[in-house]
Amino acid sequence: MTNRGKKVKEWAGTMVKNGFSIHVSTLAPYLYRVYKDEIVNGEQVRYNYGFHFWLPNGVHHEADCLPDALREIKMYRSEEK
Repeated sequence: MTNRGKKVKEWAGTMVKNGFSIHVSTLAPYLYRVYKDEIVNGEQVRYNYGFHFWLPNGVHHEADCLPDALREIKMYRSEEK
């Protein structure tokens, strides 16, 4: 994403929990992206688990997805306020 030729920092930070990297968005509250990096045959492979978000009432829209990592990001988001 660019803004007048300058790159906009879209992801504020990364949290790693149970091997999952959680990238928190600066563009929209409650939006983040989840990855998992693994070493396969001596090379790093990144699995993309896609975009996820928390609804304003705190309910995750994919409740079964990566529960431990997502509980952690929920706590992280609630501590930010």
